[in-house]
Amino acid sequence: MEKKNKIILSGILLVSFAIFGFALISSSTNNHISNSNVKVQTEQLGFKDTVCFYKGHVGVAEKTLIACNHNILYNQGRNMTRDSLIVGSASNAVTTISLCNSTANLTGSSDCMAPTAAGTENFKTFPSGICGLGAGAGTTSILSSTPGNWTITKTFTSTCDAQSTNVTILSNSTLYNFSGSTFPTTTLYTNDQLTINWTISIP
Repeated sequence: MEKKNKIILSGILLVSFAIFGFALISSSTNNHISNSNVKVQTEQLGFKDTVCFYKGHVGVAEKTLIACNHNILYNQGRNMTRDSLIVGSASNAVTTISLCNSTANLTGSSDCMAPTAAGTENFKTFPSGICGLGAGAGTTSILSSTPGNWTITKTFTSTCDAQSTNVTILSNSTLYNFSGSTFPTTTLYTNDQLTINWTISIP
């Protein structure tokens, strides 16, 4: 009787993101702050895509490794990964941009700390509907010229004076955090605007 061999395919796909944050600080007629384009932070992680092949036989637990190879992430795969983050249920879409209220930091407190991977740092958000600086959904733009690339942008307009911020977080609407970054402490006065632009790419 002919023996039947079994081929098992196992894949490991670790997709990384190159994340760029920019703060565009626009001055109001009060001239409290000047126009500037501040590069906030860049993080680049390695991309790993490995598939392994094993040969075995029905009823035999042991399997023999044939090979493990790196393979190609299709452009469609890059776009699928992008879309899984920005398309779908509103609560899961990673499009919410928050600012940390560092106003009290001027007196020596630590309400706004540099982001860490564990997410244990202090981050005091501006209250929703207060001073125009509460968290909200940004505008998503797909960079069609490069697969797996997109931007998320939000402009905050201050309705209060002397409001300071120096940390921003990108998250879903339930504030489950995706990434965060610091930028030079900026104090906003009434009608000052702060634009946060996240550019994310899948290498």
